[in-house]
Amino acid sequence: MKTKNTIFLFFSLLAIIILLGCSSEKQPLKVLNEPTQKIISELKGQDFSIVLNDMDVTEDEKNIIYRHKYVILKPKQERLDVDSTDWQNVSEEFFMKHENDLGMEIVSNHDGKFSAIAKPVGFDWAVGNKKYGDWQIDSTSTNHQKRHWVYRNSSSFFLMYWMFSRPTPMRVYNNYANSARGRTPYYGMGNNIYGTKSQYNKVKRSNFYKRRATSSTWGKTYSKRKVTRSSSRFGGSSRTRGRSGGFGK
Repeated sequence: MKTKNTIFLFFSLLAIIILLGCSSEKQPLKVLNEPTQKIISELKGQDFSIVLNDMDVTEDEKNIIYRHKYVILKPKQERLDVDSTDWQNVSEEFFMKHENDLGMEIVSNHDGKFSAIAKPVGFDWAVGNKKYGDWQIDSTSTNHQKRHWVYRNSSSFFLMYWMFSRPTPMRVYNNYANSARGRTPYYGMGNNIYGTKSQYNKVKRSNFYKRRATSSTWGKTYSKRKVTRSSSRFGGSSRTRGRSGGFGK
């Protein structure tokens, strides 16, 4: 009888320790309204694009905090207004939905067409639009598919924002228009030309990758996700979450 009581006491203490450990685990900070929703509301009726300019994961005493920085592009007649935000808290789900979308448009509204599908900047409204530029043949080729998009120097509309951006090849743009437009996020032709995994961003936004690599909070977050994914994979769960689900949910 004494042995049974000892065993019972041991497992009771073990359960308490486990519960205490679980209760002390930091939870994602709850965000009721995504910052992008506020921007959409403020710019209602206007043309705009929201570009994901930076991401970060931090923590305080109780919470894991997911954050974004945005650049907001607003075309207005003969100019392009460019605004930027400081760090904005976002929900864990929204952060994970766009973890591969660094440097891309994640929300846009142009000519009455709203989109919440990630794409390279300008692919739905600037590239291919004769109002802003032209396709030019590469100096080394006469093949029309070797053309790339160039914003006209005669127009200051996009000159400041795109002055140091890489050219857009016609074959890549055509691939986007034929295979992804309005349906799925686009990162390039079979590889990651655009977004978080692109070599271009690893050079242009090197501080982001250094910060992510040295962040203990980011590391713990990804370790936890791997465990969760493994549990879901082998636990019989059949639920999946699509990237193109409801905006801001």
